[in-house]
Amino acid sequence: MKESYLNIELSKHFENQINSRTSISSFLKEKITTKNVILNFQDIEFVSRACAHEILAFLDLFSPLNIRIQNTSLEVQEMLNTVKKSKKSNIKIATTVNRITFNSDLDLYSYLQAI
Repeated sequence: MKESYLNIELSKHFENQINSRTSISSFLKEKITTKNVILNFQDIEFVSRACAHEILAFLDLFSPLNIRIQNTSLEVQEMLNTVKKSKKSNIKIATTVNRITFNSDLDLYSYLQAI
């Protein structure tokens, strides 16, 4: 017997882009109510990196469910692949911010004049 799937057309809920980790997280928790699900990305042109990470984390967490991703645009597929690749890496690159401190307003003023 062929299994039936719940086809979730994301464009009906997110228009043509998904930008927020929170929005996709709550959406998936609310909408995925059965074992066999298709996340249909038809007409979704963009997903943020955070959103892609949230989708892949959800798929990992609920791997016993049969959730499939279909109809991704090239841009969406590239973002999902980029996030998958970064999740596999054991090396995490931290963002660093160089900070400049000044002992006085005069030091700050002199610095600003020099740049």
